[in-house]
Amino acid sequence: GERRTVALQDGSKVDLGAASALDVSFSAGERRVRLLTGEAFFTVTKDAARPFVVAAENGEVKVLGTAFDVKIADGVAVAVARNAVQVSAQIADQASGRAAAVPDAPVVVRQGQTVRYDSAGISAVGTADLDSIQAWRRGQLVFRDVPLDTVLAELQRYRSGRIALIGGALGQRRVTAVFDAAKASYE
Repeated sequence: GERRTVALQDGSKVDLGAASALDVSFSAGERRVRLLTGEAFFTVTKDAARPFVVAAENGEVKVLGTAFDVKIADGVAVAVARNAVQVSAQIADQASGRAAAVPDAPVVVRQGQTVRYDSAGISAVGTADLDSIQAWRRGQLVFRDVPLDTVLAELQRYRSGRIALIGGALGQRRVTAVFDAAKASYE
Protein backbone atom coordinates (compact mmCIF):
# COMPACT_ATOMS: atom_id res chain seq x y z
CA GLY A 1 0.00 0.00 0.00
CA GLU A 2 2.99 2.33 -0.06
CA ARG A 3 2.95 5.47 -2.20
CA ARG A 4 6.10 7.31 -3.15
CA THR A 5 7.08 10.52 -4.94
CA VAL A 6 10.15 10.24 -7.15
CA ALA A 7 12.05 13.23 -8.57
CA LEU A 8 13.56 12.44 -11.96
CA GLN A 9 16.92 13.81 -13.12
CA ASP A 10 15.24 16.30 -15.50
CA GLY A 11 13.15 17.87 -12.72
CA SER A 12 9.96 15.96 -13.58
CA LYS A 13 8.08 14.34 -10.70
CA VAL A 14 6.34 10.96 -10.51
CA ASP A 15 3.85 10.00 -7.79
CA LEU A 16 3.80 6.19 -7.67
CA GLY A 17 0.71 4.41 -6.40
CA ALA A 18 0.58 1.20 -4.39
CA ALA A 19 2.07 -1.92 -6.00
CA SER A 20 3.51 0.17 -8.84
CA ALA A 21 6.85 -0.05 -10.63
CA LEU A 22 8.55 1.88 -13.39
CA ASP A 23 11.77 1.84 -15.40
CA VAL A 24 13.42 5.15 -16.36
CA SER A 25 15.70 5.52 -19.38
CA PHE A 26 16.85 9.02 -20.30
CA SER A 27 19.10 9.71 -23.29
CA ALA A 28 20.31 12.81 -25.13
CA GLY A 29 17.32 12.61 -27.51
CA GLU A 30 14.46 11.24 -25.39
CA ARG A 31 13.15 10.83 -21.85
CA ARG A 32 11.44 7.41 -21.67
CA VAL A 33 9.65 5.88 -18.71
CA ARG A 34 8.00 2.43 -18.75
CA LEU A 35 5.19 1.89 -16.26
CA LEU A 36 5.53 -1.82 -15.51
CA THR A 37 2.58 -2.20 -13.16
CA GLY A 38 0.16 -0.11 -11.11
CA GLU A 39 -0.47 3.62 -11.37
CA ALA A 40 1.57 6.79 -11.62
CA PHE A 41 0.87 10.51 -11.82
CA PHE A 42 3.44 12.42 -13.89
CA THR A 43 4.23 16.13 -13.61
CA VAL A 44 6.61 16.72 -16.51
CA THR A 45 9.24 19.43 -16.90
CA LYS A 46 9.30 20.90 -20.40
CA ASP A 47 12.32 20.09 -22.59
CA ALA A 48 11.73 20.70 -26.30
CA ALA A 49 14.96 18.88 -27.23
CA ARG A 50 13.99 15.67 -25.40
CA PRO A 51 10.40 14.42 -25.65
CA PHE A 52 8.96 12.66 -22.58
CA VAL A 53 7.31 9.30 -23.36
CA VAL A 54 5.54 6.92 -20.97
CA ALA A 55 5.22 3.35 -22.26
CA ALA A 56 2.64 1.03 -20.66
CA GLU A 57 1.64 -2.37 -21.98
CA ASN A 58 1.03 -2.11 -25.75
CA GLY A 59 1.00 1.68 -26.02
CA GLU A 60 2.70 4.99 -25.35
CA VAL A 61 1.80 8.41 -24.01
CA LYS A 62 3.78 11.23 -25.57
CA VAL A 63 3.79 14.35 -23.43
CA LEU A 64 2.88 17.69 -24.94
CA GLY A 65 3.87 19.52 -21.70
CA THR A 66 1.58 18.35 -18.95
CA ALA A 67 0.48 16.56 -15.77
CA PHE A 68 -1.38 13.27 -16.20
CA ASP A 69 -2.26 9.89 -14.66
CA VAL A 70 -1.53 6.46 -16.18
CA LYS A 71 -3.08 3.32 -14.67
CA ILE A 72 -2.66 -0.30 -15.72
CA ALA A 73 -5.84 -2.26 -14.93
CA ASP A 74 -7.66 -4.30 -17.60
CA GLY A 75 -5.77 -2.28 -20.21
CA VAL A 76 -4.37 1.18 -19.64
CA ALA A 77 -6.26 4.34 -18.61
CA VAL A 78 -4.81 7.82 -19.22
CA ALA A 79 -6.33 10.95 -17.66
CA VAL A 80 -4.97 14.46 -18.24
CA ALA A 81 -4.98 17.01 -15.40
CA ARG A 82 -3.09 19.76 -17.26
CA ASN A 83 -2.40 20.51 -20.94
CA ALA A 84 -2.41 17.47 -23.28
CA VAL A 85 -0.83 14.15 -24.27
CA GLN A 86 -0.83 12.03 -27.42
CA VAL A 87 -1.79 8.38 -26.87
CA SER A 88 -0.87 5.63 -29.33
CA ALA A 89 -1.25 1.85 -29.12
CA GLN A 90 -0.48 -1.31 -31.00
CA ILE A 91 -3.51 -3.48 -31.73
CA ALA A 92 -3.62 -7.18 -32.50
CA ASP A 93 -3.67 -7.92 -36.24
CA GLN A 94 -6.86 -9.99 -36.46
CA ALA A 95 -6.89 -10.10 -40.27
CA SER A 96 -3.61 -11.96 -40.60
CA GLY A 97 -4.32 -14.40 -37.77
CA ARG A 98 -0.81 -13.77 -36.47
CA ALA A 99 0.33 -12.30 -33.19
CA ALA A 100 1.71 -9.30 -35.06
CA ALA A 101 0.53 -5.87 -33.98
CA VAL A 102 -0.41 -2.86 -36.07
CA PRO A 103 -0.54 0.73 -34.83
CA ASP A 104 -3.87 2.33 -33.95
CA ALA A 105 -4.22 6.00 -34.95
CA PRO A 106 -2.82 8.29 -32.20
CA VAL A 107 -5.33 10.29 -30.15
CA VAL A 108 -4.77 13.67 -28.47
CA VAL A 109 -6.17 13.78 -24.92
CA ARG A 110 -6.62 17.24 -23.40
CA GLN A 111 -7.05 18.61 -19.90
CA GLY A 112 -10.05 17.06 -18.15
CA GLN A 113 -10.26 14.15 -20.59
CA THR A 114 -9.52 10.43 -20.35
CA VAL A 115 -8.96 7.53 -22.73
CA ARG A 116 -8.33 3.78 -22.38
CA TYR A 117 -6.42 1.40 -24.59
CA ASP A 118 -5.70 -2.33 -24.79
CA SER A 119 -4.86 -4.87 -27.49
CA ALA A 120 -8.18 -4.07 -29.23
CA GLY A 121 -7.26 -0.38 -29.66
CA ILE A 122 -7.92 3.05 -28.20
CA SER A 123 -11.33 4.02 -26.82
CA ALA A 124 -13.15 7.24 -27.59
CA VAL A 125 -11.98 10.22 -25.55
CA GLY A 126 -14.27 10.92 -22.60
CA THR A 127 -14.62 13.34 -19.71
CA ALA A 128 -12.37 12.50 -16.75
CA ASP A 129 -13.52 12.55 -13.13
CA LEU A 130 -10.16 14.00 -12.03
CA ASP A 131 -11.15 14.18 -8.37
CA SER A 132 -11.80 10.42 -8.23
CA ILE A 133 -8.84 9.54 -10.46
CA GLN A 134 -6.37 11.51 -8.31
CA ALA A 135 -7.87 10.59 -4.92
CA TRP A 136 -5.18 7.93 -4.36
CA ARG A 137 -2.63 10.76 -4.17
CA ARG A 138 -4.55 12.08 -1.12
CA GLY A 139 -4.77 8.65 0.51
CA GLN A 140 -8.30 7.83 -0.64
CA LEU A 141 -9.75 5.28 -3.02
CA VAL A 142 -12.91 6.62 -4.64
CA PHE A 143 -15.31 4.46 -6.63
CA ARG A 144 -18.42 5.77 -8.38
CA ASP A 145 -20.81 3.21 -9.81
CA VAL A 146 -18.18 0.56 -10.67
CA PRO A 147 -18.42 -3.27 -10.48
CA LEU A 148 -17.45 -4.84 -7.15
CA ASP A 149 -14.80 -6.91 -9.02
CA THR A 150 -13.07 -3.65 -9.99
CA VAL A 151 -13.21 -2.32 -6.42
CA LEU A 152 -11.70 -5.52 -5.01
CA ALA A 153 -8.92 -5.59 -7.63
CA GLU A 154 -7.96 -2.03 -6.68
CA LEU A 155 -8.10 -2.73 -2.94
CA GLN A 156 -5.83 -5.75 -3.52
CA ARG A 157 -3.05 -3.40 -4.64
CA TYR A 158 -3.14 -1.77 -1.20
CA ARG A 159 -3.14 -4.95 0.89
CA SER A 160 -0.93 -7.94 1.51
CA GLY A 161 -2.70 -11.27 1.39
CA ARG A 162 -5.49 -12.11 -0.97
CA ILE A 163 -9.02 -10.79 -1.41
CA ALA A 164 -11.43 -13.40 -2.76
CA LEU A 165 -15.05 -13.00 -3.85
CA ILE A 166 -17.12 -16.17 -3.89
CA GLY A 167 -19.95 -15.97 -6.38
CA GLY A 168 -19.38 -14.55 -9.88
CA ALA A 169 -22.63 -12.61 -10.23
CA LEU A 170 -21.93 -10.61 -7.06
CA GLY A 171 -18.79 -9.20 -8.71
CA GLN A 172 -20.95 -7.31 -11.22
CA ARG A 173 -22.89 -5.48 -8.50
CA ARG A 174 -22.34 -1.71 -8.87
CA VAL A 175 -20.59 0.03 -5.95
CA THR A 176 -20.12 3.65 -4.88
CA ALA A 177 -17.68 4.01 -1.97
CA VAL A 178 -14.74 5.92 -0.53
CA PHE A 179 -11.97 4.09 1.35
CA ASP A 180 -9.06 5.36 3.40
CA ALA A 181 -6.04 3.77 1.68
CA ALA A 182 -3.98 3.89 4.90
CA LYS A 183 -6.31 1.66 6.94
CA ALA A 184 -4.99 -1.81 7.66
CA SER A 185 -8.24 -3.62 6.82
CA TYR A 186 -11.66 -3.04 5.32
CA GLU A 187 -14.90 -4.50 6.57
